[in-house]
Amino acid sequence: MLPYIITGIVVALIVGTGAFFGGMAYRKNKAEATIGSAKQEATRIINQALTTAEQKKKEAVLEAKDEIHKQRSETERDLRERRSEVQRQERRLIQKEENLDKKTDALEKKEIGDVVTAGQKLVPVEAMTMEHTATAAVDGTVEHIHVEVGQYVEAHTVLVTLSAVDPS
Repeated sequence: MLPYIITGIVVALIVGTGAFFGGMAYRKNKAEATIGSAKQEATRIINQALTTAEQKKKEAVLEAKDEIHKQRSETERDLRERRSEVQRQERRLIQKEENLDKKTDALEKKEIGDVVTAGQKLVPVEAMTMEHTATAAVDGTVEHIHVEVGQYVEAHTVLVTLSAVDPS
């Protein structure tokens, strides 16, 4: 009976050893399959992240282009408004110049020999964009006009010479 027991133990050891190595091989295959699956999942996640990053990049570029277009439109609108304002100011300035020309022409031009009374306007003078009028200090006759329209004059320059009118 002993030989049967020894044979049983040897068979059990052989079967146990075979089962042990078979289990190891099975676990190794299972672990490799899991590792391969994890690599595939990692590759899928990386590809998905790259795709998402590309989409976000395209969205950011599109938003930047929209912002640039919006700013360009605003700048062009502001530029049109400024040009319009400058044109309005230019027209206004031209109108003022025309009015000044008309006023200058409309002012009574004194000539040599004209009789004037004290306080009567003789010559318009513009100083620092303000218009002043030189008036006759006494009654008299215009003897000589020393300046012309548009001429620059210094302070205390004689503009007009009057000769006194005889009281008789």
